[in-house]
Amino acid sequence: YAFDLQGYVKTKLESYLSELIQGSLKIDRLSINERHLTINGIKVSAGNSIVTGTIRQIQVDYNLFRLLTSGINFRKIIRQINVYNPDLTVSYTIKPPSGKKPTKIPDLTPYFELLNINQGKLSLDLTVHPGITKEDTLVVKERFRNLNLDVNNKQLSEIKLSAVTANRGSIKAEARLDKGIISLIDIALEGYKPYKISYSELINPQTEISTLFKYSKPSSEANPEYRISTIIWNTAAQYSDYSVQIPLIQVEGNERALSFAVSEIKINDNRI
Repeated sequence: YAFDLQGYVKTKLESYLSELIQGSLKIDRLSINERHLTINGIKVSAGNSIVTGTIRQIQVDYNLFRLLTSGINFRKIIRQINVYNPDLTVSYTIKPPSGKKPTKIPDLTPYFELLNINQGKLSLDLTVHPGITKEDTLVVKERFRNLNLDVNNKQLSEIKLSAVTANRGSIKAEARLDKGIISLIDIALEGYKPYKISYSELINPQTEISTLFKYSKPSSEANPEYRISTIIWNTAAQYSDYSVQIPLIQVEGNERALSFAVSEIKINDNRI
């Protein structure tokens, strides 16, 4: 009987990845040769359905010769991972801090040289219980499209992200990780209008945000530096019998000082 290598790899990969993500991962088709592993039609449900969705294709470029000569050394084996058209939903409830140690960001450099996520879609559904009262619940929903992510692993991990939000805002971000420690964050958010926000008795909150934020910590001994420039305008909401409008809020600052400027606030027909 002929040995079905691709069927064997498909079954093993589904089992291994399902266990790794603590959920379910199913593959429609898989092809493999001495240079590429191509996976088509992925359905995923990870972490008690925290992440669900589909991925059209994943292509892994690897070096078979290095696999045979270096053993299981992912950094030398996997050159590039390309992910095409993921369409994922993340549903997560954020609870008040429990005192546990924060989760450490893993060092990505041992696993691959390049990772590219192309033309993705992401639905983000967050529920936050601030802990003020049991009834207080903040729900944030956002939709991202044209999501592209590049990770370049050299001695450091260099990460670039871009996406368009549901209401045509844009986000561009860069980050640098040194063995899992953040040494740089650079974020530009332009014309961001939240897709949906609800908080207890707050009715129809609206706002528009543009911000530039940069954080840097060149070495473990250096003090972190940051600067921020934010404009928030056309903020409005209804609370009980009160209609609140704030035309403009500005925030400027760095690690040494922070300044706020707020325009005239209107509550019903009263101006403050």
